Amino acid sequence: MQKAFFHQFNEKLFHADHVRGVIGETLRLEDAYMLGKILGTISKHEKAERAIIGYDENPTSAMLEKELARGLVTAGIKVMSIGDCTASMLSFLDVELEPGLSIMIGGSYAPNENGFRIMLHERPFYGLELRRIPKIGMAGNWRNAEGGSYITGSGNLAYIKRILSTTSHIHDELTSIWYSNAYILHDFFPQIQQSLSGNHLHFPVAPGENTTARLGEYLTQQKAHIGFAIDDACQNLQMIDDKGRRIDPDRLTPILLEYLCDAGADSNAADKSWAGKKILLDCLASRTIIDYLRQQKVQVELCNDGQAIFHDRMLQEDFLLGITMEGQFYFNKQLFYGCNDVFICIIKILELASKFYPLSQKIDSMPYSVISPVETIHVKFKKPLDYLADIKPLMDAKSLRYNQTEQHDNHLLVTHEKGWYIIVANNDQQQIKIRAEAQDHDSFNIIRDEMLAILQEADILEIVASAKNNAEPTAEQASS
Repeated sequence: MQKAFFHQFNEKLFHADHVRGVIGETLRLEDAYMLGKILGTISKHEKAERAIIGYDENPTSAMLEKELARGLVTAGIKVMSIGDCTASMLSFLDVELEPGLSIMIGGSYAPNENGFRIMLHERPFYGLELRRIPKIGMAGNWRNAEGGSYITGSGNLAYIKRILSTTSHIHDELTSIWYSNAYILHDFFPQIQQSLSGNHLHFPVAPGENTTARLGEYLTQQKAHIGFAIDDACQNLQMIDDKGRRIDPDRLTPILLEYLCDAGADSNAADKSWAGKKILLDCLASRTIIDYLRQQKVQVELCNDGQAIFHDRMLQEDFLLGITMEGQFYFNKQLFYGCNDVFICIIKILELASKFYPLSQKIDSMPYSVISPVETIHVKFKKPLDYLADIKPLMDAKSLRYNQTEQHDNHLLVTHEKGWYIIVANNDQQQIKIRAEAQDHDSFNIIRDEMLAILQEADILEIVASAKNNAEPTAEQASS
């Protein structure tokens, strides 16, 4: 071990499940180099001699990759850089090539921010393990070793082949719209398009466009049956159906689960097939859908933490499916390594739309509720958890029934006879997320007004005081 000097990382750089900072301020090039050197030391200790690095299209990702790789090489690690990729592609290669260590650079939509997500021996590297890095930096306990090397490669063909290998029947007359600016789709989409039955079209997103409205226009123009909005990082997926309605991920959950269980459209078969299956949802999911699934004897568990913890639970526990309300779809180890992958999900939804044709009829057969989309409030001045602490006495004063435990202290769930609302705090991103659901429109308006009033009273809601009138309607609201 070398102790000639130490390196001090900015304390704001290390989050619960990833490393992220502002370029030139909390995250410098020397931080990337030292991160590589320290991760290389940890990997050597854990008998991991090789590493794969991938990065997104953020302008700063490539230069961070060079410094990270340089640090890994000086620690004796054999590095392969696969260049521009998605996180799910890197996860796929991590399992297939078994390098021991894999690092994804990117994951921020702000050009001046960037970060790292780490896998060690096919498991997310987060929490207390991640917190070891700044301590090692301060102690100077890292390794210089011979034998390191750097090569470049590509996983595109192998990844696309793996994605397409999961495909079964897609209706020859099915038309879909893929709506995204993701750079990597320039490589992926033509190869996927020519391998799938049906008619599949890709349109770029124009600045300032309303995603749902514009996607609905494309569906009408092209007489399409389904539309997908894919974020730039190819991590989050939103869908609209053949009626032009935005379908929240939880509304899709029972249909997707039924299809993965190969139960078909027969409800009795579905009941038998679902019994005992485990799925993982985040705490913002519809309670109407959760109750419906539990009535079918599906084991539904909730996860209130970040991507790494969600992924780790998918790997360590026997979940068939995991879905977040941001539009991340995780598939079990047999289907896709416990990872979140938008392309696997799109293919499965295309198969769904071919089997339940049109898909809107199957969606409308699900239990009815009036539910808002998940809304995000960016807060300043205080941590989101501190705002949550301010809200609790306000709720106590109104004798509201809410649920919060030490294990799940990042949200407040308020229940009413005919509905509920939830307020979720995310300290990592300085965000508060809110959602409300009720059995009917009158109850929904009462419940949501109460939620907005609480947020207003806690000095949170100035920027979304009119959110009630601006929220996009869900499938349930639009159909009614």
